[in-house]
Amino acid sequence: MNPALYLKNVKDIVQKEIKYLSNLYPYNLKRFIDTKLLHASSILTFITPGSELHYSFLDKLVNLMAGIEILAIGVNLHSFNIDDFSFLTDKMGQDVNKLNMAVIEKNYTIDLLFGDIFYSRAVIYILRYGDFYIFDSILNSLKSVHEGRLFLHHKLVETVSKNNSSFMRLNKIRKHRNDFKKRAEELIIENEDLISGMNSILKTSFFIGWGIFSNTDKQGFPYSIINNFILLKTFNDLENFFANLPKNFIFLKNISYIKSKKQFLINELNKSIAGLELAPLRDNLKVLKKLYY
Repeated sequence: MNPALYLKNVKDIVQKEIKYLSNLYPYNLKRFIDTKLLHASSILTFITPGSELHYSFLDKLVNLMAGIEILAIGVNLHSFNIDDFSFLTDKMGQDVNKLNMAVIEKNYTIDLLFGDIFYSRAVIYILRYGDFYIFDSILNSLKSVHEGRLFLHHKLVETVSKNNSSFMRLNKIRKHRNDFKKRAEELIIENEDLISGMNSILKTSFFIGWGIFSNTDKQGFPYSIINNFILLKTFNDLENFFANLPKNFIFLKNISYIKSKKQFLINELNKSIAGLELAPLRDNLKVLKKLYY
């Protein structure tokens, strides 16, 4: 099997979907694509030189991977984004529930619409795989993703709302900047597991690949390694979110815990991968880690 060939086929399907929808409505959908195809790459991580699959099954597998990547685009479209965070800070002092509704009505409409479209398109490809157990597991993962996103959204709303008038002086009083930065850091530390649920579909992708390709007699599922990949992806996402905040929030762009946690995870992955006995898996994970850092 040639993983690069199947990734190319997945990429072609994703681009076809993007082109089709972009021709219907002028909206920049390309910015929501994961160009690294992390989900598909994770599924293929467990391929070995001896992996032999029937051509008809490989066609179904490509459809499954494409479906998951299209689903990931929908997830990105449903994300809590930079504009929403800025909107929250402009509406401080309002009732939290009303604030949530205002954000949804003002900023989420078009993204939600296209997110739902990508979800429906993804289902078509995923069902072509023909395994309803996998389909259900993907749906459960999607539920976990949205629960994680809503949790983070709610906590950010709470954090902003509690600051009220003092937050309005952030740019003038260093104490308030430090307090808000500390609260943001505590939010991440205290809720790391829940926040990592935002990448549940990625975890499911690893499980799918292991179920298809692994030889359980030689290598069990490398839980700690996969968990560290999921956490690293989560902290990459958080870092990217804070790094792209408006200039008024430049003090949030370098949260020390995110940086130190990422370095810890990278060190752990390097050590764990190097210590694997099964050479094909070790080599595949070395390739995969280049997509993360």
